[in-house]
Amino acid sequence: MHPESSSRIRTSGARDRLGRDVSFAEDAWSDVVTTPRTHWTRTISTSPRNWGLRIFPETRVDAIEQAADGGYNLVAFRSTAMVHRERQLWRAPIVVLAAGVLGTVDLLLRARENGSVPNLSSAIGRRVRTNSEAIVGATSRRGNVDFTDGVAITSGIYPDEVTHIQPVRYPRGSDLIGLLSKPLTDGGPGLPRPLRFLINCIRRPDDFVRSIVPFSWARRSILLLVMQVADNHLELILRRRWYWPFSYRLDSRNRAPREARNPSYIPVANDMARRVAKKIGGWPSSSINEVLFDIPSTAHILGGAAIGNDPEDAVCDDRNRVFGHPNLYVVDGSAVPVNLGVNPALTITALAEHAMSHVPAKSASLETPAAAAGGGAN
Repeated sequence: MHPESSSRIRTSGARDRLGRDVSFAEDAWSDVVTTPRTHWTRTISTSPRNWGLRIFPETRVDAIEQAADGGYNLVAFRSTAMVHRERQLWRAPIVVLAAGVLGTVDLLLRARENGSVPNLSSAIGRRVRTNSEAIVGATSRRGNVDFTDGVAITSGIYPDEVTHIQPVRYPRGSDLIGLLSKPLTDGGPGLPRPLRFLINCIRRPDDFVRSIVPFSWARRSILLLVMQVADNHLELILRRRWYWPFSYRLDSRNRAPREARNPSYIPVANDMARRVAKKIGGWPSSSINEVLFDIPSTAHILGGAAIGNDPEDAVCDDRNRVFGHPNLYVVDGSAVPVNLGVNPALTITALAEHAMSHVPAKSASLETPAAAAGGGAN
């Protein structure tokens, strides 16, 4: 969308510390403000006009190639088109990858495999983190409760030195996601977890039926987002899927010892789910992929193109520049090298601000200092 075509941006009359207009935009991020007598949404954004910003919706880049002049060619297509995808070629002297882990790592892996961007690190796709998360919850059996009123995340607790738990509420109309919640099932040694799940469903058939017919689930449920700073990881790779062997797709694997793998069962998470369920008069729940397939859940996938000291163990330097490519940046969760144990939004924002503070001004040379050729991170 071109900024000139938008009628949803209005100037507030305020200015930022650089003297630029601060605008209110309906389609930017929202800040919900609540007082004892009021509840409204206030959205503040810097006008895209002031930055010369142009947004091209429904456009996806699926290939990147280094050009002879040191810049980059980007191949894009119309992401919402089913047949005629209107492929386009874009050229840029500096490229910032910010497509999230699944987008950025996929682009870099394909560029490395087909050689379109030479000398990319062998560490691409390695040490992908899930923030060591588990998603559990509790649903009240009472019909007169309503947990949907208020902001999504209000607080958090630290039950031990490595774990952070936040309660999460969903708005009305989000009942369909309740199909992912199933009766809480512990893991660990002994019986396989799917068998334990089956036994739980037989013991508590009423709760199982509620989980497959999730009417008013959002109104009656509280999810618990459990995050840890534990050192565990997996790997993202490209490989052919058995159901579509004609092309390579992004997939995951985990060849690390079990103690270094992302957990699908966190005992303190299940314990807290049971406590919340007892408090609200309900039943505790696990995520279906955890109890049936022993696959962990995450809302905050990180890593895969992490910052570090050298291209043997990392993909980017301390300014988020890809090693060997000083005009190619990774500025999203892919650059985070560890499990943070908290929501990573502010960490990613801080990394982005740090990286952009080193980008040369428009009138300066496009070539940044040569530390990205293999220098260390500070």
